[in-house]
Amino acid sequence: MSFVFAFDRDDAVTSSPKTGPVPIEWVRYLAHETDHQVWATGSQKLKPEAEIPGTEELIQLYSDRWGDPAEHMHARKHPKVEARDGLPADAPDPDVVTAVYLHEGNPAPRGFTSGESLSRDQRLRLLYALFPEHDKHIVIDNKYLGHLPHWVHFYPAEFVQMVECLDPLLDIASPRDVEIPDYYDWPDV
Repeated sequence: MSFVFAFDRDDAVTSSPKTGPVPIEWVRYLAHETDHQVWATGSQKLKPEAEIPGTEELIQLYSDRWGDPAEHMHARKHPKVEARDGLPADAPDPDVVTAVYLHEGNPAPRGFTSGESLSRDQRLRLLYALFPEHDKHIVIDNKYLGHLPHWVHFYPAEFVQMVECLDPLLDIASPRDVEIPDYYDWPDV
């Protein structure tokens, strides 16, 4: 099974000033010792701490896969309306395309505020659009994100508890395999 993990940092990971419950070593392990995708979708300070990709890499993957978001904005007859005109069939939702466009510092179309950036929800929806073929998409965040389609949300303490239950001998200082087995009872998404 292949998963996409999306981590927030603040109040979630031990590298946070408020020290969250998820050991930074677990994030590094998942990112560098497994074949899973591991991303910083909250505070981008987690990127260098865990050596994982984040928002800028999402924007680059968008451009690599679908081209320049400016072209998509110009092709859309009504960018303020959630219309998919001018977008590739597998592209993310129009609001995500607009946010990518604005994140790159492009001039705001009429009705938008210049400098708007991708919200956490939009980052996760873009991440899903880029990696839809993975078996599970798991977000670990102290902000509730269980409303997002295709994502399984864990609060940081819940994630730690789940991993420890799957492997009660888990050494928190140097994690072993934290692959989540097929038989785990996932909530419907």
